[in-house]
Amino acid sequence: MNKEVQDDLQNKILHLLDGNLDKEAVSHLDEELRESHEARKLYIQLSTLHSALEEEGSAHSSNELEPVIPIERLLARQRRRIITNTLWASAAILILSFVILWFKMVPDSAPVAKFQLSSDSAFTLSHANEEEGPEGSVLITGSRLQLTKGVMEATFASGVRCVIKSPCDLTVLADDRISITEGLAWFHVPPASVGFTVELPQMTVTDLGTEFGVSAPTQKSHEVHVMDGRVRVEAKKASSHPIELNAGEARKVGLTGNLIEIPMHPEKFMSTLPQRSSRLVVNGDLNTAVNRNDDASGKTAFRLNPLTFGILANNTETDIHIDEWIWSGLTRGFTYSENGGETGKSGAFVSNNAASSYATLRPRAVAQFTRDLKATKGSRSLRMDVLLDDNSDRGQLTFIVELYAWNSDQTGPELSMGGPRPNHPTYHVTDLNDATTILSTQVPASSVSDNTWETVDLGSVKLADGYDFYAWRIGILSATVNDRFSFDNVRIAY
Repeated sequence: MNKEVQDDLQNKILHLLDGNLDKEAVSHLDEELRESHEARKLYIQLSTLHSALEEEGSAHSSNELEPVIPIERLLARQRRRIITNTLWASAAILILSFVILWFKMVPDSAPVAKFQLSSDSAFTLSHANEEEGPEGSVLITGSRLQLTKGVMEATFASGVRCVIKSPCDLTVLADDRISITEGLAWFHVPPASVGFTVELPQMTVTDLGTEFGVSAPTQKSHEVHVMDGRVRVEAKKASSHPIELNAGEARKVGLTGNLIEIPMHPEKFMSTLPQRSSRLVVNGDLNTAVNRNDDASGKTAFRLNPLTFGILANNTETDIHIDEWIWSGLTRGFTYSENGGETGKSGAFVSNNAASSYATLRPRAVAQFTRDLKATKGSRSLRMDVLLDDNSDRGQLTFIVELYAWNSDQTGPELSMGGPRPNHPTYHVTDLNDATTILSTQVPASSVSDNTWETVDLGSVKLADGYDFYAWRIGILSATVNDRFSFDNVRIAY
């Protein structure tokens, strides 16, 4: 502040203190005081001096004291401005705090994982904040995926990969933490993502650099199986400390909440997304599959590999997959004719006619393994289109239709397609393992019209809540030299 301005301001203040400043000048002075720290400092100095002189004068005068102009009245507007500014600053701090809290509470919209589904899947996907949720097959923090049918494969940004079978209910808690309240899931965690955690209702599984699987069925004990590396497992209802499991070890939660050692079953879990759709309805067209196994004999046993959906022949992987027919040859059985022989339809024919160009094949039975993943439920009627040509004593020609069922955590049956196996003297050999026989019925020639395509009811089956896998087998129980039959379209009647 230069001297001229300071002198002018000083005169105004002194006139104010003496009560000689008009209203307009007071207003101008008030603005100067509010806008200038130096002006306010000068005012305080002069008003203090003025008050001191007034008090000194009153001590030597008997006159009534003249009222001193209070500083508070002249600075009232200044104080109000300071209070207003303080309130605005406080409000700004509150707003900033709320924004910070909001970003902490609202899930991050950055993708945590991407997923893909098998072709027959059914699911629902929701996000904690639907308005800000991403589009497409993406999971973010707060995403919930409920898989009612099929299989899901997810790849996390951290490199973690998982394959989960339905039914499944999964929620993403963080980029390294998920919750599974129901499901059968396989995980591969790379070294850089050690610490990835899976929350189950009954246990918590933390990866220590590994490959592992968890099973969380509803109303049953939850399990963890370690295929490679290590995991840390903590039962939620037990007072015991967490334990570490190594490759080849498995645990389940007991009735008291403690962890119980169980055998390892890696075959329960899928590590790849299946490429084939599931169906329980079967078509009897054998064009592709009939030549897949032309050197087979009845001594071969077939079983499904639940990890690859390939067919194992005596526990060796073949190039035959689910939804393809397999067959096996022996002295008497099916002979395949591409045009269906005299019927005009494709099918598998019984013929022991030595003159037949297909006599060298003579498979005894056919089978098909089918994946359904509990899609078909309840009671169902089964039907099949059949042509029988009985050229001998009526009633001798008979064939049998069988249907086996099992779940993902079970071992399916081994089926022989005809002919004896070691320690098994007859062709009709089945090692059930964990499978259930839900249909075994015979169709004699006497039950249908001769040499005419006819739809046969095979009977009703009770599938309850459904099964994950099925195996059909159709074979001959009796036939004579010139007998034959064909079948097509084994199916469920809804």
